[in-house]
Amino acid sequence: MDEADLQTENHLRHLRDLQMELDRALALSDAELTRISNWRAEETERVEKQMDFHRNSCEIFMRSTNAKTLRFPSGKLVMRKQPKKVVIDDEEAFTRWAATNAEDLVRVKFQADKKAIAGLREKDDCVVTDEGEVLPHVVITRAEDKFSIELNDTGKVVDGDD
Repeated sequence: MDEADLQTENHLRHLRDLQMELDRALALSDAELTRISNWRAEETERVEKQMDFHRNSCEIFMRSTNAKTLRFPSGKLVMRKQPKKVVIDDEEAFTRWAATNAEDLVRVKFQADKKAIAGLREKDDCVVTDEGEVLPHVVITRAEDKFSIELNDTGKVVDGDD
């Protein structure tokens, strides 16, 4: 072997040793990343359970007061009414019926006008026209009132829909 061969062999040994060092560092960092990721997931779950408990406790208290807003030094509790929602179980059947019986409850393209239906009166869990006719295939539901907590120091809204 001449001098160039020896230097090349030396470079190859260094490259091999450095590649092994890099592989060890990557394996160690992968293990640490996995460990940290697992810790993060566990801590997130633990803290979110505690937040759920406190959020639910605040909501139960708020619902018991029938107030819209309650202010405290650490934040405020807010209860907002949600709009009612029209649910039509068979839109095609309702549209056919409304086309001949209540045209004002369908749009020009013969699609149920949920806004107009929502404006009608309700009787015994049914929707009734001004003439007293029960609308077939229609049920009115109301979303549950939305509850949220606004924290003063952070400006964050904690409403459970995170």
